[in-house]
Amino acid sequence: MGELFDWLGQEPGGHGMHLAFSDVQRGRSPYLPHMVLGSKPPAIAAELRKLPRRQQYEMAELMIGNIITHSLYLTQDAGCTAPYGNAEYIPFFFHEPLTGEMAAQVFASNRGQPFMLVHHHSGVSVTVNPGKYGPQILRLIDGQRSFGEIFDQFRADWRGQAAAPDNTVLFADFAASFEALNALERLLLKHPLAGAMAT
Repeated sequence: MGELFDWLGQEPGGHGMHLAFSDVQRGRSPYLPHMVLGSKPPAIAAELRKLPRRQQYEMAELMIGNIITHSLYLTQDAGCTAPYGNAEYIPFFFHEPLTGEMAAQVFASNRGQPFMLVHHHSGVSVTVNPGKYGPQILRLIDGQRSFGEIFDQFRADWRGQAAAPDNTVLFADFAASFEALNALERLLLKHPLAGAMAT
């Protein structure tokens, strides 16, 4: 792992590339300490998330001990990665059959409180904070609507007494849910022109 960063990465002597690791069927999860420490992670797990990305990856590789082959994407810089927080991007489910309704039911299982997401397909068990609005947002994801359209629909369905939250609040609230599913490669983003370019 470290040798790949030294050889291909942006460290002195490297090739100046951005590395994005993705294990087959498990996404980035085998490279993230907080996702490989199991259902009862030690208190230090939160501190590990603050370490530089390379250190997290190297530690997780040693912890999990079952990565046989490294699969990775190389890009000129991190800006080539679809950005979470851009309302124009379209979220879509990937790998095993999964719908917004199915995901919403799982994320609503503990009534807005952090819950243990047990993903049998990848073997990952990780605590996820679904936020206030996570299940409602997941329910609206259909692979066609952008985050902006999803949030507009969320506000159209709003029944609260206070004003409906804006995009900034919704992105922040949904961030932990997105991060967990994205690290498992179950929820990805595509550019708004991706569909048009394919036709």
